[in-house]
Amino acid sequence: MRFLAPLSLLLMLCCTFARASEPQLSVPPELQPDVQFWIRVYSEISTNEGFIHDQHNLAVVYETVHFGPELSPKERQARVDEVRAHYQLILEHLASGAEPQDPEEQRVMQLWGPEASLARFEQARVDVRFQLGQAIASAPVSSAPGPGKPRSRDPGEPWPARRAGRIAPRGILL
Repeated sequence: MRFLAPLSLLLMLCCTFARASEPQLSVPPELQPDVQFWIRVYSEISTNEGFIHDQHNLAVVYETVHFGPELSPKERQARVDEVRAHYQLILEHLASGAEPQDPEEQRVMQLWGPEASLARFEQARVDVRFQLGQAIASAPVSSAPGPGKPRSRDPGEPWPARRAGRIAPRGILL
């Protein structure tokens, strides 16, 4: 029994060193802009916001659209369509070879950097896409659950099964 504590300590140290020696996942440089985009989608913008961006070059984000919580899905879609059309008109103008008419068009042109060309702007016009944010706004959580207070979940605790099909958060089927 007296050997149990030193043995436990030795086991913990071995596991710690083994974990530290595991290789880190590296991201190829050409995928870095895409990875950063998805990190932003899942960590920076809530489900009441979204990015208007190019569907192929995720480094090109034209605008963050903000929705009030009172907007219906139909009103949100109308707002997204309005903003998308705005950027499609700008890209159409740039694709025509005309000089930028205002600071907004100049900003959009600069987003493309060295890729900027008439053909690229024409293609970008049809590639304007919307991505809803996935970050959940966190509210302070009390450690003591009670009426009206959500229970805090231990990070090691599995997500509870939902309904008979065991649906995890965000509708992922387990």
